[in-house]
Amino acid sequence: MSEGTDNKSKQCNYQGYEFGAHYPDSICIDGRLWDADYCDSEGNLYDREDDVPCPMCRREDAIKWHAQQFGSGTYKERMKAARLLVADIINNRKTGKFPL
Repeated sequence: MSEGTDNKSKQCNYQGYEFGAHYPDSICIDGRLWDADYCDSEGNLYDREDDVPCPMCRREDAIKWHAQQFGSGTYKERMKAARLLVADIINNRKTGKFPL
């Protein structure tokens, strides 16, 4: 297991719900989301080595990722739902209306 964060990493301050918790459990580092719960006792994040794109930094990649997460529907339906979801995430961050 490798620790993945360092002082040179860039963050966009995005926090979201991509890892299944009912509270913000994802953190953007260099355009990639990290699981905030996957860390040592001092808060140093471990690299899960999966590429979950940040919807703020990598919008198109995030749309494709979310479309893959949806289990049912045609590709076109999943892409439409993913576009709406990512647009909603971006709008929520811009307006400050975060889900509880």
